[in-house]
Amino acid sequence: MNEGNSLLGSGDLTAVTGGSLTRSELPHIEIVACDAQKRRFILWSVYDIGGRKFVTPLFSQLWYGLRSLVRSPYSVLFVYRTACEPSCDAARARLSRFMNSVGSEIVVSTPQARAAGPRDQVDG
Repeated sequence: MNEGNSLLGSGDLTAVTGGSLTRSELPHIEIVACDAQKRRFILWSVYDIGGRKFVTPLFSQLWYGLRSLVRSPYSVLFVYRTACEPSCDAARARLSRFMNSVGSEIVVSTPQARAAGPRDQVDG
């Protein structure tokens, strides 16, 4: 992750709503975006810094800074996207089903996450 990265790609998508924090059983940041053809998409994201999940960018940066005093922790931003078809509510339901079924396995799939061990804490 660095300041040159973008969740929306290189001009492919435009944010319709800012990153709203959703505190649920699956905490995440949600962005509604649209493409040039005016199709809408839901994007959910979560940071993984050294095995700990964050949905607040400032907290993730502070945690990274603290951890880097000992050694450089790995950092990953997971982003999940689906089309708002037939609606954005249907897209949210799809993402929720996906995250409940395989989301946690994806988050621990990185070699660094496996080495760090299980961490279920999310900031907030």
